[in-house]
Amino acid sequence: MSKKNYVKLNETNLDNVLQPASKHSYVLLGESTHGTDEYFAIRLKLTKDMISKHRYSVVLFETEWSLGYEINKYIHRTIDEDPVKLLNKLSKKYPRWILYNKYVLDLMKFLREWNDTHAKKVYFYGIDCQDINLARKNMCHEKNLNCGIVNDIIKNYKNMASSSKYWDIRDSFWFHIINTINADRTMKTPAKFILWAHNSHIGNINANKNNHNTVNIGSLLEAIYDIYNIGFSTYNGTVRASTRWNSPSKIFKLNPAIKTSYEYDFHKICIAKKWPGIIYRTNKTPLDITYKQFRYIGVVYVPSSEKSSHYQLTNLNHEYDVVIFIDKTSALPLITE
Repeated sequence: MSKKNYVKLNETNLDNVLQPASKHSYVLLGESTHGTDEYFAIRLKLTKDMISKHRYSVVLFETEWSLGYEINKYIHRTIDEDPVKLLNKLSKKYPRWILYNKYVLDLMKFLREWNDTHAKKVYFYGIDCQDINLARKNMCHEKNLNCGIVNDIIKNYKNMASSSKYWDIRDSFWFHIINTINADRTMKTPAKFILWAHNSHIGNINANKNNHNTVNIGSLLEAIYDIYNIGFSTYNGTVRASTRWNSPSKIFKLNPAIKTSYEYDFHKICIAKKWPGIIYRTNKTPLDITYKQFRYIGVVYVPSSEKSSHYQLTNLNHEYDVVIFIDKTSALPLITE
């Protein structure tokens, strides 16, 4: 790993990440787990800066469309509800912690205040499509953005749920949602998008080796639009996750990253330099065919089978533009904690 490719993770170098990112219409902000405090904190800071300094106008979030649309109504004052109570209500849908945390609450308040004080409005949308009961509950027949997408989710669900290509169809539908938002005339001017989603979605899946999934939102967007994707990872610490789907979350101690991983290489740099983390700038070299393990933890964490459950052989130099690595991270707290 060349010394030219990484710098210390600090406030100044984090600000510098925005200089190349801001030249792109789509900035994708990842996470190697759904339950890490530092990922949410950094993404919040970057998002606020991209909106206030570089006029990004749409925040997309890995949550169900109907849940995100309620938040969009809040930031546009279509509904006037206490934001904590609103998040509590929306977060009855599993997994609770992804929305019910202080960073999403802070983001909602920031976006609402922005819309109160600026002519060019910002928007918040969920882009997921997995909860058919929620979609049916919100089904409507008017000709507007929300009704059109809700009805499309219902039509898409049967095909997605019955297919062996569930992942591919799911992320392809995310792409459909984004294109539909982009074509919506409500915004009047061309939008610049920020997407918060898991690393496995926002990185280019073509960089993965032996992955049975063939597309993700990162690869679909990169094929057509100018994107900048930022992955996040860690060596050890704690994480909020569940033992199985639809189970309550708890705080796990993360296993240290395996020695054949990118995370272990980053960890060695941090130990040697006494740094809290690094910002790794990938080189996108076409001839680079190096593959190493990289960790992906979703809603469920299975420490007992960590390598088989949570690692994927990949080439970071082809998957992301930047990786923000924090050597030791902490579990995401709920609002009430």
